Amino acid sequence: MKKFTKLLGLCFLVQLGIFYNEILVDAAYDPAYTDFVPDPQANQKAIEILEENGALDSCPVPIEYLTTEEPPQSSYNPKMNMRAATSQYYIAQTGSIKDNQGRKRTAFRSHALAPSGFTWHENGIGSLYVTGNMNAFSFRPNYVSDYGTSFWYNGYYYRLFRLHSTDWGSSSNVWLSAWNTNSLVYNGGN
Repeated sequence: MKKFTKLLGLCFLVQLGIFYNEILVDAAYDPAYTDFVPDPQANQKAIEILEENGALDSCPVPIEYLTTEEPPQSSYNPKMNMRAATSQYYIAQTGSIKDNQGRKRTAFRSHALAPSGFTWHENGIGSLYVTGNMNAFSFRPNYVSDYGTSFWYNGYYYRLFRLHSTDWGSSSNVWLSAWNTNSLVYNGGN
């Protein structure tokens, strides 16, 4: 009976490890880009995009770091198999943020998407845009769009995403460490 109990416990721990391996996601990181300097034209285009969309004030880095240049294909798999993809889950912290009308809303935060130096305002993801519980969440695919504006900071890659809901008429901009919308929303292919 003791052997069976030990075997059952071992199987549980292995299964738990597999579950957490699927949830623990690394941020978009490439050590070759710790000192990345954007192309001047790509930098200017990124600044224009942020100005047009009212997102320049929320930029967490100096504007000289901004770019519209895509990350190198060696950093990620841009042709991931969407049929094999499933929702990407992130370990969550929960808290509250104020929306555009000053109302408090439940929000999620993930250190995999933004290191701890980012504030809830910069990385507070409204519960409206995700599914999940207090421990883990995934993005609703139809509620995420990509501005195509990004920056590299110490090898970490961040993109500006717009989280929006036509059902509720709300939206927010958030900087997240993900290669693109597919890598933010789906796993199973990269």
